[in-house]
Amino acid sequence: MPCHVIGLIHLNDPAAFAEYRNAVAATLTPYGGEAVARADFAGFLFNERAMAAPDALALLRFPDTASAKAWADGPEYQALLEVRGRAMDLNLLAFG
Repeated sequence: MPCHVIGLIHLNDPAAFAEYRNAVAATLTPYGGEAVARADFAGFLFNERAMAAPDALALLRFPDTASAKAWADGPEYQALLEVRGRAMDLNLLAFG
């Protein structure tokens, strides 16, 4: 069953974010992942949990949950954590 990963992004440093965005796509390939969509936040339709508004989101798809977890824990993505930490605050949610 495919696993979809939603990244909710709060942008901190646009230059670091550009560096991260340019590098992250290559980390997906070894795990069968792909970027499905990226978008700026357009507003809440409902916000019953009083969630803080993100600046943007990324939607990724993997063949299964194990592949998504392997990607997140893998050396390719782990190498980006320093720049990611400068670029944004990120929540990654997996559904599958």
